[in-house]
Amino acid sequence: MPKMVTIGAAPGYKPDGKGTEKALQIKAYGLIKDKGNLVVSYQTAIQNIRNSKGMYELKEAKAAPVAVVEMKLEDRSLDELKVMMLSLGVKTEKQMSKTDVIMLIQKKLDEVEITEDEE
Repeated sequence: MPKMVTIGAAPGYKPDGKGTEKALQIKAYGLIKDKGNLVVSYQTAIQNIRNSKGMYELKEAKAAPVAVVEMKLEDRSLDELKVMMLSLGVKTEKQMSKTDVIMLIQKKLDEVEITEDEE
């Protein structure tokens, strides 16, 4: 499926023709404004922008804000806890309970101190 983008009337458009050509450009720009934003393929958008001589422009897509979710150690799977143990250098035993693993990981994480960079 082609990449889809939104195009619409360029707010800073000024017609560059004279006489009837200028009147036609103003009328065409008015129709573009009345039509509103259009969702078209990227290739079509580029062609429309070039052929319209500045009447169209690409509109920014507004991305939904991403929510940061902080997972607690208790909510992580056993495999995730194993990876965290290994990456933190926690000494492991052959068999350990989940609460012991979480306690050891939390102890190692508490030892880490992060400071702000000075610029």
